[in-house]
Amino acid sequence: MLAKLQQALTLGALLAAALWATLCWRAGHPLAAFLGVALVLGAHAFVLALEFLLLACVHQHDHRSGADPTPPASASQLLRAWWGEVLAAPTVFCWRQPFRSRSVPDHLPVDAQGRVGVLFVHGFVCNRGLWNDWLRRLVPQQVPFVAVNMEPVFGRIEDGVATIDAAITALERCTGRAPVIVAHSMGGLAVRAWAATAPDGPLRLAHLITIGTPHRGTWLARYGMSPNARQMCVGSAWL
Repeated sequence: MLAKLQQALTLGALLAAALWATLCWRAGHPLAAFLGVALVLGAHAFVLALEFLLLACVHQHDHRSGADPTPPASASQLLRAWWGEVLAAPTVFCWRQPFRSRSVPDHLPVDAQGRVGVLFVHGFVCNRGLWNDWLRRLVPQQVPFVAVNMEPVFGRIEDGVATIDAAITALERCTGRAPVIVAHSMGGLAVRAWAATAPDGPLRLAHLITIGTPHRGTWLARYGMSPNARQMCVGSAWL
């Protein structure tokens, strides 16, 4: 579902940019054509800038109040991180996830008994295409892995528990060992939900690594309307 949605958004943005550029160019307004294309294709940079500004404000407040002991990032650190996100976002959300999410299939070799497999669990509004670079590096190393797609995209976080359980079972059968799980963002909460409800859940994990998971909620979730976004609100009953 997410891949099709992002395909439509990506192709729609490209079509809108091409149409605007053509109309303005034919009307003799090349500058307007350029600015319109830049606005359509670069709008995510402004959204990310707003998010980073909110991040800095909220973190400063939490640090001063003692709620977050982590030292606030400097302006240069925030600027470098923002620019990195500006460059990475189109690759992930307009190419890997919508068009290449199945380009690297799960790797469950028949001779994998005794090895430690890896399960990759993506986060909010993502799919398995997020991990493509990681997956390509593991194949020649003969590391068994499964990368899941969590559906429905805007459902409840615990809706992914069955998907996680099935993936862990597949890795256990392939290797005979408990897997390592690498979970990004909301994916870490989905794995915790699985571990809390599955029989012997924690015993079936060799290790759990969470990257950017909002274990105590995230301030931005207050602007989300979907069930999984509401569950990630700071202080939510679900958390």
